Amino acid sequence: MHKVAIIGLGHVGATVAYTLFTHGTASELLLFDRKKEKIESEYRDLHDAVARDHFTVKVQKADWNSKNDWSKLKNFDLIVSAFGDIGATARTGSRQAELEENTVGVREIGTKIKNSGFNGILLNITNPCDVIVDLYAKYTGLPKNHVFGTGTFLDTSRMKRFVAEKLDIDPHNVHGYVIAEHGAEQFTAWSTVFVAGKRADQYFTKEEQDSLSTEPNHSSKVISKGKGYTNWAIASTAWRLIEDIFSDAHAVVPVSNYDTKNDLYLSWPVVLGADGILKRCELNLSDNEKEKYQKAVDAVKERIVKTSQF
Repeated sequence: MHKVAIIGLGHVGATVAYTLFTHGTASELLLFDRKKEKIESEYRDLHDAVARDHFTVKVQKADWNSKNDWSKLKNFDLIVSAFGDIGATARTGSRQAELEENTVGVREIGTKIKNSGFNGILLNITNPCDVIVDLYAKYTGLPKNHVFGTGTFLDTSRMKRFVAEKLDIDPHNVHGYVIAEHGAEQFTAWSTVFVAGKRADQYFTKEEQDSLSTEPNHSSKVISKGKGYTNWAIASTAWRLIEDIFSDAHAVVPVSNYDTKNDLYLSWPVVLGADGILKRCELNLSDNEKEKYQKAVDAVKERIVKTSQF
């Protein structure tokens, strides 16, 4: 029996709810959204599907202004944060466009979560992912290994797709990571990328690697520009992480997690299980990759400082 609450039922939150619903990942869903009409419509739409779903899932809707409804979180296992204005990201091409609005939002929501007595795992999707998950850790008071974001797990999936297409193979056979910020400072750590036991530099020139490195972010922007948002891939990413948590999979995944050395959240491979982040993995990065990671550290630190202005 696994209970999941979803905060924010825009394109992403609603797709996450539907994915969990149809995969039987959660036995119970609790839905939060500021817009009453939105939450009512998503609640009814899911309920209309109950008789045709292969799994039995209890779906509840919450009143945003009800302290009693927020208090229900105490008995839930996991929260997905998916609130925000993804339209701002689509219009500007930058996830930072949501920083001010979502900083204000996470203060309110983080405080409500803390007051509820929730003691489970919080998975953040809300942009800019790394800054927001850092703020969630601050305002909820949850253990740092229980608060993390989808981060570059999605960008890594995109990287694997593009590498696989170049080599005409299944992307499941590409191994490696996109790390650092889920945003402009992300990069493919080519020193970690292997296919069939061979390093990436045995398949691609430096120029080809540089070109492929731009594709994950570019793909996101193309999708956002065309339909005004992204939803399928990020919802699948969140679902996969939730499955790994509930099954105690000890999966190695690059998610936005707490970097003790730099005292902030950035994406880095970790072992993920029922107790959240079990440990950070060691990577043998090149000097150039270390410099790129430090650049991301500096950028995210600057943005965290900026949130104090809002």
